[in-house]
Amino acid sequence: MLCDECGQNQATIRISTIIGENKKEENLCPQCLKKRNAQILGGLKVGDLLSQLLGAQPQAEPKETLRCDACGQTYEEFQKSGRLGCANCYAAFGDNMKKTLKSIHGHAHHVGKVPAYLEGERLHRQQVDDLKRQMDQAVAAEDFERAAVLRDRIRDLSTREKAPDGKEGGA
Repeated sequence: MLCDECGQNQATIRISTIIGENKKEENLCPQCLKKRNAQILGGLKVGDLLSQLLGAQPQAEPKETLRCDACGQTYEEFQKSGRLGCANCYAAFGDNMKKTLKSIHGHAHHVGKVPAYLEGERLHRQQVDDLKRQMDQAVAAEDFERAAVLRDRIRDLSTREKAPDGKEGGA
C-alpha cells in the first residue's frame, strides 16, 4: 500500500483520527510521518514541551531563586529540562517540587516499587502508621481503652524496630 501523503513510498504506519463520530484513517510512510510530526510540533523542543507539562509559568520578577546546595541546579533549570540534578534536589525545591509531582502524578508520595531489601521496613512503617491512624480515631471517638491498647502495640513495634538484633527489646 502506498503512502496517502506522498503516493510514492510504502506506507508502514496507519493513523486513525476520531473526532466526534467521524473517523479518518491515513496510511503514511516514515518520512511523511516525520514531516507531519515536525509540522505539529512547530519547532517546539522536548524541554519546552516538558516545561509546559510541568506547569512552568513565566514570572515577571522572581522573588528568590531556588538552588540545590548539592549540585547547584536551579528550580527554573529543572522546569526547562524536566530533569533533576541529583537526589537532594527534591528536598531543596521543597513545596514547589511537591506541587509539581502532584500535578503530574496526582500525589506527591512514592507509590511505586520498593527494593526487596527495604520491603520489610516499608511494611513495618505501614503497620505503625495504620495503628497510629486507628489510635487517633479511637481518641476522637473517646474510646480511650482502645487507644491505650493501640498505643502499647505501637510502642512494642517501635521497640522491636530499634533492637539491634531484630528481636524484642527490653529484658
